[in-house]
Formats: sequence, structure tokens, C-alpha cells
Amino acid sequence: MSKLLLLSARQRFAIWLVGLCLTFGCGPIRLVSAYDAVVDQSVSDLHTKVVAFVNHMQTLAGKPEGTYEANKAAYTEFSAATETLKLRASGDAKNGITVAMVGELQQNLDNLKKLHEKAGDGGLRPDLANLALPGLETSFKTIIEFEIAKKRDGLNQEK
Repeated sequence: MSKLLLLSARQRFAIWLVGLCLTFGCGPIRLVSAYDAVVDQSVSDLHTKVVAFVNHMQTLAGKPEGTYEANKAAYTEFSAATETLKLRASGDAKNGITVAMVGELQQNLDNLKKLHEKAGDGGLRPDLANLALPGLETSFKTIIEFEIAKKRDGLNQEK
């Protein structure tokens, strides 16, 4: 009797499945989402706006136009941008890492907002801005590097 006939149905199915995979080639298993050019560009654009804002606020420190109250609309825009990024990133079930990183970015932007708000009439002085900037830079850099790594590693099936 053939040895193949002595195998159980489950074992024959497993052999058939392996043969099918070898014949047609099984693609790699993706544990993260594909590169998203929109997320990449949006994070880069938001970084430019935040850096320009912080630099501008430092030059206006101590002046009425540099107070939190005079500039709170900028924080609303930053929050809206991060919410949009989270929405975009959460569109792919395998994008939990990016969603978490955008959450960290949002938290760092909230920290900047709190520093600016608590500074009162003094505005966002350089010493205060320098407390928030390292966290912000790390958040931006991490998201951008992750997207670039996905692109470099062939996960560049853009949406």
C-alpha cells in the first residue's frame, strides 16, 4: 500500500497545502502596514509648522502677541492635524504602531500647550520651549523613520 494512503486526512491536507505554497509561492507575512505616503508627508508638514511656530513664539516671548491666549488657535490646528493622522493611520488594522506613535506626538504637543499656557504673560520663552522640543522632535523623527523603513523594506504599496 502506498505510504501516502496511510496518512490521515489532516496530514494529506498539510502536504497539499505546502505543495500549493511551494508551487505558487507564499508571500511574506506582513506584521505592519504598508508605507503610507500621506502619513509621511503629513507628519513632515506638521513638523515644519510646529518648529516654525515654536521659533516664532520664542521671538515673541514677553510680548502680548506671544501669549498662549493670543496663539491658542495654533494648538487647535495641531490637535486637528494629529487627530487626522490618527484617523488615517487607523484605517489599516496593521498600523497600531503608527497610531500609538501619533498618540505620543499628540501628548507632546499637549505638553507644549500646557507650558505655553502656564507661562502666562511671559509667553513661550526659550527655556520653556527647550523643555518640550526634545520630546516633540523624538515623536516626529520616530514616525518619519518608521514610514521610511516601511518604504525601504518594500512595504511601499502606497494607498
